[in-house]
Amino acid sequence: MMKFYEEENGKQISFWKFLEINKLTSGLNPTHNFELLKSHRLKQYEDKLVASTDKRLLNELETTLFDISMLYSDWLNDELKIIEQWLSDKYPNGDKKKPLLSEEKIEIVKYKTFISNEIDSTISDEPKNKSKQDQPKTLSELITHEKSDEIVEAIKVQYKNIKGKRLKLLLIAFQNLELLPIDRIAQKFHTLCEIEFDWSIGHYSAMNDYDFNEKIDGKDLEKMKIFIKKIMDNQN
Repeated sequence: MMKFYEEENGKQISFWKFLEINKLTSGLNPTHNFELLKSHRLKQYEDKLVASTDKRLLNELETTLFDISMLYSDWLNDELKIIEQWLSDKYPNGDKKKPLLSEEKIEIVKYKTFISNEIDSTISDEPKNKSKQDQPKTLSELITHEKSDEIVEAIKVQYKNIKGKRLKLLLIAFQNLELLPIDRIAQKFHTLCEIEFDWSIGHYSAMNDYDFNEKIDGKDLEKMKIFIKKIMDNQN
């Protein structure tokens, strides 16, 4: 990307600047320069935030600081996956890539460090703009039911060592039973499960990236819902 384009007046400008002037940057990323890359990607996030806010407005939904924080958290995790693709020596289809120049790799790693630090920050005090006393600090506080404590304790016994795909099914079960919201809750759910459970639940991506398959997962999901519903309905 560190090429130059000769303007008519003889002045040299960066190749990226030339692309920007001529509005040719769509689908491209200035991976040769960390600061440019960060600015470019954050602009894409801002565009996504505007689109999300507009969509919520059409659905007569207010966009709160909590909503914004959750959207940012999800974007950061998606961004980390994109960076890994940039650094990989293969394309998603398995074809080999042309090796990155060492200078370009250094700039991408700088951006990865920035994103990783942002993720750590959102996990430690997510959402940033919501008062600490309003934040769910445990899984039972996140679950919207009067028997949330009993539900969590039962889950820890019935589904001990749950992780990855099955943790995703548990999240869907909670959502189907209207115990957790549908949108932008996965990261928080995973974080609180990690704190609550005394076993390794695996990486967030192992849970979040799994796509539910009705034919394969339908029975397991239904069993989870029945188990949780019994605790909800228990009058003792």
